[in-house]
Amino acid sequence: SEHPELLDINFNADALVNDWLHCNAIDYNETLDQIVLSSRNMDEFFIIDHSTTSAEASSGSGGNSNKGGDLLYRWGNPQNYDRGDASDKQLFGQHNVHWIPDDYVDGGKIMVFNNGAARPGNTNYSTVDIIEPPINSDNTYTISDLTALAPENVSWRYAQNPIEDFFSVNISGAQRLENGNTLICEGASGHFFEINSDNEIVWDYVNPIMGGIPVSQGEAISSNAVFRAERYALDYQAFEGRDLDEGDPIEIGELVLPCLSVAVEENLPFEKFEIYPNPASEVLNIVFENNISAEVELFNAVGQLVLKLKVRGDSEIDVSGFQSGIYFLVIEGNGYGKVVIQ
Repeated sequence: SEHPELLDINFNADALVNDWLHCNAIDYNETLDQIVLSSRNMDEFFIIDHSTTSAEASSGSGGNSNKGGDLLYRWGNPQNYDRGDASDKQLFGQHNVHWIPDDYVDGGKIMVFNNGAARPGNTNYSTVDIIEPPINSDNTYTISDLTALAPENVSWRYAQNPIEDFFSVNISGAQRLENGNTLICEGASGHFFEINSDNEIVWDYVNPIMGGIPVSQGEAISSNAVFRAERYALDYQAFEGRDLDEGDPIEIGELVLPCLSVAVEENLPFEKFEIYPNPASEVLNIVFENNISAEVELFNAVGQLVLKLKVRGDSEIDVSGFQSGIYFLVIEGNGYGKVVIQ
């Protein structure tokens, strides 16, 4: 507890076995000349000084920080250095720790995909967290003598509602984009999606590769895990001289014309409304009698969210881009309850 700059290699040794660190991510900050590492098995990330020589790194002095190879900062699990217990843990098998670029929203802070297995209460759910380390003007970090390293709470978090709907037991990642949106890879299910500043999903994609082989159009997908997904701008230098024209669909087979089949329950808790035509192939109309507003979510037969939007009064939903099949339409109106329609 007196030396949080050092690692206790005996902490939880029986549980960690030989893969005691399991470092699954590394990022370099050129401005700070520092490196951040994610240790999945210790539920913690560490920042070290990149400016040291090998000799300095084997000591506790030297480099820009004059701390040699000591940890400059750590966060996520203060029981690792005896300044807390299991209730103080913040990270749970995390991945993809990295600094957000300085000129982006939340620039200079640290983003991490918090996988969330074995959280308190035995509830498994993932979050994307942003942490603002207590960095000083000389690029050192404020570390108290007795308490866990700050901050006590994250500065931003993405979670779904209900929280259990978003969970990846391993791999995964997230990336803040130049426009302020966030790209998220829910790795275990091969699901990538982009959210805006209001946490609304604006782009959604499921990896159509199973066992290294593309699936057929319309086939249910599983075993399609993706370690990480990142977006690169069109002017990214590695794209120079390469063909970026749109190609064929990855899936095998021809795309079947969309056909949305909707069956409406009776005795709905809404005021009177209509949904037509049935089946729909181009446009699905939702008409509310009293011009109420509602949130509409459309799920495919395997429970994947394919559309989310807000509607009011008479609304048209373009379904021309969807594959044929059975879908579930969830309509929730403010003060009117929720309806699930197949």
